[in-house]
Amino acid sequence: MDVFTLVTQFLPLHTAADGSSWPSAEEAMLHDAMPQLCDPEMLIAAREEFHLSRRQLAQLVGVSPTLLKYVETGKRKFTANLAFRLWPVLYKLDSERKAYKTPEVLVRIERDCLIATERIRLSGVLHE
Repeated sequence: MDVFTLVTQFLPLHTAADGSSWPSAEEAMLHDAMPQLCDPEMLIAAREEFHLSRRQLAQLVGVSPTLLKYVETGKRKFTANLAFRLWPVLYKLDSERKAYKTPEVLVRIERDCLIATERIRLSGVLHE
């Protein structure tokens, strides 16, 4: 008996929704989520949400733009391997986007400051 078989006999297995057993809860949950993660429509929506071309996303993920085109159009199967490469990149982009103050917010802040300055000027408190 090899070491892997021996060790897995003592580790608790986690069951996915389809009844398959996995060594960790994370792997079981990932197995359950794989149909959604490998949905071409989700890929297209995510890519468009980040305003990325296929070429830009392919470069970030390290695959060819042609592969993304074939996956998005259903000419090629969306594999778990591609999902494991793609979604962490999109997750990182999403995290960076949430941490960054968007130009829209900065414009609003600038406009609020200008409005406040104009009000002060009109009230005579600020002299040029």
